[in-house]
Amino acid sequence: MDSVSTCARFLMIRLKLRRTERQVIRDVGVLFGCLNAKEKSRDLARRFRKSPYLTSILETLSARAAINNLEEEDVIQLFDIGSLEVFSGKIGVETVDAIAALGEVIPVVVKRSLELEVEQPLDSDSLGSSCPPVGK
Repeated sequence: MDSVSTCARFLMIRLKLRRTERQVIRDVGVLFGCLNAKEKSRDLARRFRKSPYLTSILETLSARAAINNLEEEDVIQLFDIGSLEVFSGKIGVETVDAIAALGEVIPVVVKRSLELEVEQPLDSDSLGSSCPPVGK
């Protein structure tokens, strides 16, 4: 299951959303910066690597057996507050609740992406993602 579907299902349950899974998948895809269903987990890992602050979090996630939640400021750093406000409005929850739920699910998705990279390392062709950065 790709990271968008994982996040969408988690958010639907955690936030008790009254939207279809398809709608939530679309909204999560927009938040992640891609409408294409491929390589979402790797896209998130790449986004982490673009910031020294987020890289340190990524290294911590990869080193730990247990997965900790991201703090509110980490989620805001990853997506930016404007994108999070738009996203929370679309799914019909308070921004703070969306941020908390994303803080729970993003580490799981990123940790899984790191495991996939070990199984299928990124090559130079896969680094040219067709997904534009969020907010750019």
